[in-house]
Amino acid sequence: RPGAGGVGAEVRALGERTGGWAVAAALLARPSPIRLPSSTTVGYDNVEIFFDYVSAEVVSRLSAVAREALVRLAFARRITADSVEVLAPSISFAALVQEMDRVALPFSRDGEGAIRLHDLIRAFLRERLVGSLGKDERAHLLSASARLLASDGHLLEAALLCEQAEAWETLSSLVSAHA
Repeated sequence: RPGAGGVGAEVRALGERTGGWAVAAALLARPSPIRLPSSTTVGYDNVEIFFDYVSAEVVSRLSAVAREALVRLAFARRITADSVEVLAPSISFAALVQEMDRVALPFSRDGEGAIRLHDLIRAFLRERLVGSLGKDERAHLLSASARLLASDGHLLEAALLCEQAEAWETLSSLVSAHA
């Protein structure tokens, strides 16, 4: 009911208290596994609507530098000061976290202070933002991400990124280094 009281006022108040995330939660209320084009499984039938929401209401509010950094960090399992320095040196880790807090981008922190993006946000970054990069830029990003993943002990995941990038020399050097 619209008006000063009732459900309409409660919905508006909830939206204000949560920075809009209640809307996103409502968009995802009907679970049903689907397969995205990159073979990433996300368990929601409204994932594209959610991605539209994240694009319009969250990511668009990030500075260009923070948005670019998140694209560069889309494949990192954990975002640390070191991974930001390697993959997105145009912003500091502290500034990136501050930006993410400002726009209410969901992430968690581990005991060492590293952050982990929510899986749906990582899927959004990979599908919408990384997917819009040119072939060469995307291949460079995947190769750099693969090197970082391999250095953290995630060789299989690194190998898959090398395969997507068709970065056979990078794959060969990673396998040789970890043999």
